Amino acid sequence: MRYLLIAFLFITSCSGDTSSPPPATLSIQVPEDQAIIGSTRVEVRGSATGVASVEVNGDVVDVVGGEWSTVLNASDGPLDIEVVAGALEESRSVTVDATAPLLVLESPERGFYRDLAEGDSILVKGRVEDATTGIESVFLGGQSVVLGPDGSFETEVLLREGLNDISISAVDRAGNESTSLRGGIAGSFATPTETVGRAFRVFVQREALNTLETVIEETVTPELVTSFVTANFMNENVAVDTITFDPIDLEVNTSTGALSVTLNVANVAVAGSFTISDDVYPTTIEVVQMGVTLPLSVSATDDGGLSLSFGTAVLDLEDEDLRFNIAGLTQDDANFLRNVMRQVVEYAFANFLSDQVFDQLFDPNVLIRRIEVFDRVITFELKFETVQVFGDGILVELSVTMPDEEFEEVRDVPGALNRIPGNPNGPVSENDLLFTTTHQALDRIFHGVWRSGLLHQTFDQERFAGFELPIELTVAELGLVLGSEVNQLAPAGTPLALRLRPLLPPVVDLTQDSRISLALSETMVDLVLQPSGGEEIVVASIAAFLELDVLLELDGVEVLVGFETNVRADLDSEAVDFDDRAIEGLLTDILTLVPDVLAQSLRLRGEADVEWVILNNPGIELHGDGAYVTLSTAMTPNPDGFTLDL
Repeated sequence: MRYLLIAFLFITSCSGDTSSPPPATLSIQVPEDQAIIGSTRVEVRGSATGVASVEVNGDVVDVVGGEWSTVLNASDGPLDIEVVAGALEESRSVTVDATAPLLVLESPERGFYRDLAEGDSILVKGRVEDATTGIESVFLGGQSVVLGPDGSFETEVLLREGLNDISISAVDRAGNESTSLRGGIAGSFATPTETVGRAFRVFVQREALNTLETVIEETVTPELVTSFVTANFMNENVAVDTITFDPIDLEVNTSTGALSVTLNVANVAVAGSFTISDDVYPTTIEVVQMGVTLPLSVSATDDGGLSLSFGTAVLDLEDEDLRFNIAGLTQDDANFLRNVMRQVVEYAFANFLSDQVFDQLFDPNVLIRRIEVFDRVITFELKFETVQVFGDGILVELSVTMPDEEFEEVRDVPGALNRIPGNPNGPVSENDLLFTTTHQALDRIFHGVWRSGLLHQTFDQERFAGFELPIELTVAELGLVLGSEVNQLAPAGTPLALRLRPLLPPVVDLTQDSRISLALSETMVDLVLQPSGGEEIVVASIAAFLELDVLLELDGVEVLVGFETNVRADLDSEAVDFDDRAIEGLLTDILTLVPDVLAQSLRLRGEADVEWVILNNPGIELHGDGAYVTLSTAMTPNPDGFTLDL
């Protein structure tokens, strides 16, 4: 029995699991050894078995499902990563580089000008540095740039007529990128006040003259004609009391080199007193139907005005259509009365049209144009150069001259860009009114707008009223975006503003399909603090490059302007070492709203307007290899907008 017990104890002592536990494992999956990391937050992750946690650079990290991960906060430079799990160790050596390369662009200067007659290229010169990982590549306008041993570069860039934007980018081995922008204008330059001939071509289709005909037909009323005749017709043999007639039918006739106006009217009744052989006959003389044709000559005057002159009126009135009932008249007396009556009706209609209606249809002040932006105004004048009449319409050519006004903060430049347009090759629109201009004329006008300071504006919170800003324009709000360093510059409630200082005038681009584009390069934008009772503090300045697609809308005869905006920014200076991307992004977001704020206050109008016509259904056509733009519109008569001043 004793032997059985010993055997049982021996067997049970040998029946348990005698295998060894599996060995612990540890691996680092991310990052790879010798990797370059483009962020100061470095993700470290891997796997481990046989342990509940690992230590990463001394910090305990739990293992969950065989996986572990953590993020290390690091500075630019070498970073050694040590992971320990019991007796196991793994390590990685990486380089952290979260800083964009230093890119210094020494040439060209901001807002450069280059006369293409003196050379068609410009030197682009500078240097790049990246002390942590080194430069991977440098690109200029999409082309690789060769660097010298010290990181310097120097190359020539061909310029084209008009605006030239130069963009150079440097990328380090971590993928961080720096970009620098420069803008300038190349071409030939003219004195800003030099007249641009044939700046505008206005073509009125023959069918569009129906608008004019309708306005005149509703203007020539018995009451107005009676007032005109009684006040101005001088003939001792007649005293007119009233003139009545049916609504007139008027037609403006065009043929090559000739223009005339024909008026037909029926049932004319002239009531008054007629003196025949010293006898006075109160009576009414009737005209069954009659017509008057007036030859009209339209031309430009030497001083740029418009001359309207009428030839001798041709009266179409048959004797049988002229009726009166005065007993006892001799044939000579009847003929005398007919001649007097012819004088009356010719004067009533022919002279009324020439001396009153046509004389007041055109106000010379319509040629004086105004551009208003907030409280600033620039005024310039258009002048007639030629007026030509064709069978299918009337062509008017006008020049433009900008005023000699210069805002004190505008920099001196060689002159206004002077691009000479070629053949227009169009337009093809058949709308009522075709208004054609050139990039040369538009460049000159926008140069004048820039030169007079209309674009040098300051935008505070009040001017952005009605627009959704990314932040409220105060120091406190700015500090939330850029950091607490801002609060050291001024109290939290100090207001902010954007101040625009465009180094270059807008340049027109007419190469896009059915749209006008404006480019404003090198527009310096200062973010300024405005302490109460103190001097402004410039927090940062960027050079903004704006591309504006112009949206035109017609309100009667007034042109309303809107914009679709794209903005690029290049940090120029800063009062505190901000995050460059943060300050550029913030100012870009705010600046995107500025063209719409300007458009809301922008007014394009004349000292006088042609209110008897309403323009609608506008269309835009670009032609002539990007040198011409035609705005075409339909014309609708608005007789209520024309009031004769007798």
